[in-house]
Amino acid sequence: MNVLIYGKPGCPSCSKSVQFCNQNNISYSYHTVGVDITKEQLLEKVGKPVRSVPQIFINEGDGFFEHVGGYEDFVEKMK
Repeated sequence: MNVLIYGKPGCPSCSKSVQFCNQNNISYSYHTVGVDITKEQLLEKVGKPVRSVPQIFINEGDGFFEHVGGYEDFVEKMK
């Protein structure tokens, strides 16, 4: 499984998402909104207006990344 996390510095939920991945040996890549990706590009990826971070996508090995939402959505999906 691979995870893409789109977040911003100083965001507590972004930090928790990274920590969750590290604690559960989940491979992830972190992208900073406004540096690595624009808000407009993230909007295109998500497919709807983005008002908060993190925005998390997962890939279970099929090459397709599924948008799961924020930190709480991500943790729930992983249960």
